Amino acid sequence: MADIHTTEGIYKPFQFGLKGVDAVKQRIRIITSTVLGTCVMDREFGVDDVGQDLTTLGARQLMIAMVITAINEQEPAVEIQEVDIVEDADFEKTGRLVPIIRFTINEDGEGGNV
Repeated sequence: MADIHTTEGIYKPFQFGLKGVDAVKQRIRIITSTVLGTCVMDREFGVDDVGQDLTTLGARQLMIAMVITAINEQEPAVEIQEVDIVEDADFEKTGRLVPIIRFTINEDGEGGNV
């Protein structure tokens, strides 16, 4: 059985030279922290932020679906196992929800050489 890895879908400074699971985690963080339509050369890259005007419960459900869709379309090296949405430490001030992504590395196809 493949190992299950976990990463938070929040922005962290980009690091060059990462390999293996660390590189995949960074790619997932980049996808989930980029608002759809803001990447100049690829307007379809990232996650849509339409949930910002919904209730917290509605935003959580929509965010789960959007995160899974974006990662499935933009990162072929992984298979999503689970996505949870948690409130960040300053939720009362920021209202920010953070996706927690649990995934496995694909052993075949493009993910085999991660």
